[in-house]
Amino acid sequence: MSLDEELKKQYAADAREANHMAHKFAALALLSGMLGLEPAAYAYAIAAAVYQFTADQDEDLAADPPRDDYGTVSRFSPDEAGFTGAGEVGDRILNRSRRANSQLAQALWALRISFERLQGARRDLVAGRSDPQSLAVAITRQRKAVRWNAAGAARCVRDIIELRDDMNAEWRATVAALRSRNAQHSLASLEGTRSTVAADLARQLEPAFGVERAARVRRLLNDDSLTFDELANDPFDGDWARLTARMERALRELAGERTSYQADLLELGGRHKFRTSR
Repeated sequence: MSLDEELKKQYAADAREANHMAHKFAALALLSGMLGLEPAAYAYAIAAAVYQFTADQDEDLAADPPRDDYGTVSRFSPDEAGFTGAGEVGDRILNRSRRANSQLAQALWALRISFERLQGARRDLVAGRSDPQSLAVAITRQRKAVRWNAAGAARCVRDIIELRDDMNAEWRATVAALRSRNAQHSLASLEGTRSTVAADLARQLEPAFGVERAARVRRLLNDDSLTFDELANDPFDGDWARLTARMERALRELAGERTSYQADLLELGGRHKFRTSR
């Protein structure tokens, strides 16, 4: 599958849905934290960060900003992206969710960078700004990086999908705790803890997502428009399943894209004349 305008439109649509999911999981994180359910709060805060990150990535891919550093290749490695620190403490299912989501963010970042480098090399080939044969090599390397990083991201998404039932069960336990404390009638009294919970969760996110990303999640958690409406329902619902399945399909299509050095050399329909042997 080529990286064409239709794909960019899908990125834009996915960005809107991912932003909605970021708000949803921020509400879950905030409520869990206000109830003192710290492992769950942290897992949902990571999910909120990942969906916010995904929305940003999709928006950037839709805008398609090219990069000039296409001589450098970024390849996602799950070992390097392994989640440590506070995420290693707590329930096994929540740990798996934290790890899969944090690794997905790393893979999507590498995919975005590779995509933008690919576009930069293609742009310079069209404009005749450099040696076309060296640019064709760069294009091939970046397309391979796109496929590698898309495959890694797809594996992370599959891990997250396989956790759906368990994570919904975790949330139902949170709802049970909410009801046992009669908290549905005392959210107003808990509201005073919002800023403290948001700050604590943001600090825990900093090692994996950086200070800037953690600060953005903190602003999201402190958003006065964030409500707890319909949170008694399973968070990993049909909308989540459709968005996530579509993400996995798109990533697997990118990972399966076929290309060759010669095809990249001839990509512009013969506008440039140069050798096709290495």
